Amino acid sequence: MSLAQRVRSSSSARRLFPLYGSYRRLCAQADEMDREERLEFRAGQLRRLTRLAERCGLPADAISTKADLRGDPARYRRLVPGPVSRAATGGTTGVPLHVERSLANVVFEQATIDHVIDRCGVDARSARVAVFRGDNIKPPDDQTSPFWRDDGPSRRVFSTIHLNRRNAPQIGVALAEFRPDILACYPSSLALLLEYVRNGLVDVTPRLVVTSSEHVPTSVFADVLSVLGCPLLDYYGQAERVCFASADQYGRYRFRHEYGAVRLDRRAGEHHVLGTPFHNSRQLFYRYDTGDTTAGTAAMADQDLRLVELGLLTFDGIGGRSGQNMELPDGRWIMGFSQIARSVPGMNSVQFVRTGDWSIDVLVVKGSAFSPSSLEAVAKNLTLKIPSDIEWRFTFADAPLRSGSGKALVYNDARAR
Repeated sequence: MSLAQRVRSSSSARRLFPLYGSYRRLCAQADEMDREERLEFRAGQLRRLTRLAERCGLPADAISTKADLRGDPARYRRLVPGPVSRAATGGTTGVPLHVERSLANVVFEQATIDHVIDRCGVDARSARVAVFRGDNIKPPDDQTSPFWRDDGPSRRVFSTIHLNRRNAPQIGVALAEFRPDILACYPSSLALLLEYVRNGLVDVTPRLVVTSSEHVPTSVFADVLSVLGCPLLDYYGQAERVCFASADQYGRYRFRHEYGAVRLDRRAGEHHVLGTPFHNSRQLFYRYDTGDTTAGTAAMADQDLRLVELGLLTFDGIGGRSGQNMELPDGRWIMGFSQIARSVPGMNSVQFVRTGDWSIDVLVVKGSAFSPSSLEAVAKNLTLKIPSDIEWRFTFADAPLRSGSGKALVYNDARAR
């Protein structure tokens, strides 16, 4: 395994990176900066990045999109020596994008996450973490325990597809034996755990719950405090890592101004999040349109929006990220649709359209490198996420299916149409 792979796959390896300590100090210093200091810090970073954008032929007021980076990746790639972390993402839109990140960018993100966890009174470096996210532990049809694996002495990873009422008692025993300090969850997984704790099927007392990747209703913050007796920390990021925000225990979000420059671009009454990361020397994301919008900012004056961008005023969260999981009639959940077509060549987009309680259409827009092996790779990945009692088929189109807001979501429920 290369250095880049080790650093990317292991939080412990990221924390051993020489710059980790200085990044943690920068995060602490950033908390204490006033408005003028934040503006000065951002201006210094943007001067450097604007010069790079101009070398790529990008105007200073340009907005970069996922389509721009997919159409001309070489234009945005920076030939900086050193190890690189590569990944592919479709996000909630199902449109693949290949992302390159410098190790410094990977480590800075870890430092940022550890910093916001530390502000909640938990040391992420020594905490015992139970994970309920999109990891593939065993085939969906295998309903025999265990439904988890241990990744070292302080990390236990559970299979979310097997988190249901029937398996909850066994999962509860495994949680009680492990005694986690932190529950790291998809919000949809957290909702199930809260239900099972209320019903007495699971007994767990973490010091902190950490969520990301999906929309969290404001009421869940109070639910976690009431049911589990600890705060909920939700944070917002993207596969491109262009900006970062985290919430306090009441669901009030702040952008981290030292992570990247945020611009809220008003369109049709909504504020779209544009981000320019400060710490990625491998790929230029300049005023990058994340496709996300902020909640609770529609009525704000421009001067208040500028304070939100600097992390000096709060907002109510990120819009457009809910409804991307599939609940089956028997209570099971299918999650992680955005992971199924990652790194599969020959696909301009892959979406999953629910046509019935137990049926899905896999809607493919072919790319120039499409071949039968593209479909074989998607089919293989499907077996890791979808139980065998789900019927599915491939369908094809010239363009992706879009919602009323124009977004091509990776999962679409068409039953009510």
